[in-house]
Amino acid sequence: MKYMLFSAATNLLRGCLRLLGPHTGAVAAARLAEQLAPTYVVRTDHGALHFLCPGHIPLWQAENFFTKEPETITWLDQLPPDAIFWDVGANVGTYSLYAALRGARVIAFEPSAANYYLLNRNITLNRFEERVSAYCLALTDNAQLDHLYLSSSEIGEALHGFGQPTDWRGQAFSPSTKQAAIGQSIDGLLAAWMLPFPQYLKIDVDGIEEQIIGGASRALADRRLRSVLIELNTERAACRDRVVSALRAAGFALQHVQRAPLFDKSIYAPVYNHIFVRED
Repeated sequence: MKYMLFSAATNLLRGCLRLLGPHTGAVAAARLAEQLAPTYVVRTDHGALHFLCPGHIPLWQAENFFTKEPETITWLDQLPPDAIFWDVGANVGTYSLYAALRGARVIAFEPSAANYYLLNRNITLNRFEERVSAYCLALTDNAQLDHLYLSSSEIGEALHGFGQPTDWRGQAFSPSTKQAAIGQSIDGLLAAWMLPFPQYLKIDVDGIEEQIIGGASRALADRRLRSVLIELNTERAACRDRVVSALRAAGFALQHVQRAPLFDKSIYAPVYNHIFVRED
């Protein structure tokens, strides 16, 4: 019932804006959009986080902060003070912001222009400009100019494909649009730029995990990197096994394979976060 009332109120508002004429109506709509975009506050044991929610997907992410990936929250809670955390596939910044709240120095990567915009708005909203540096960049196995094939142009959306329209299941999909994007490997970034070396690395990229691991052989072998959390589709068994083998060969032990109960009956049930720790 409440959604029917909301839809009716929205239609009434649209009608009123049309009555104002094209120019005045557009100005009024722009002002309303600016004023009505809500900020959702997530209260944690370490303080509050503020998320700008200009659409239903960012709002859902904020509302499900503790239940979407509880294993990621637990992993981030174990970061030591002033840890250097790289967030590959940061989306709108849920875990980048939490890591910063916990005291980490964060380097975040998000190739979607829409998500990158909101990621930076959230960084500013939480006054984390000195703790979080965000780059509109896709990580892969080499330096390249290519395209990000978008599953949807909605802000906060994921499940995109970089380099080719292939989804998290390894299957081709019909993108809603595509966006020019820059790709680079982790090793290439570290060689070319004076970025803080990652001690903790999170990879959530929906399909090209193997390429990212392939482009990070030198970083993975460096003992400064203490732990890796990577989301893998267990139904893509061969790909998953190659990633696990590469990390084990680099000196990591697979500590946990976990997923939130929230997804038990969804199409994402085979997708688990794999948490690796450096073997001393």
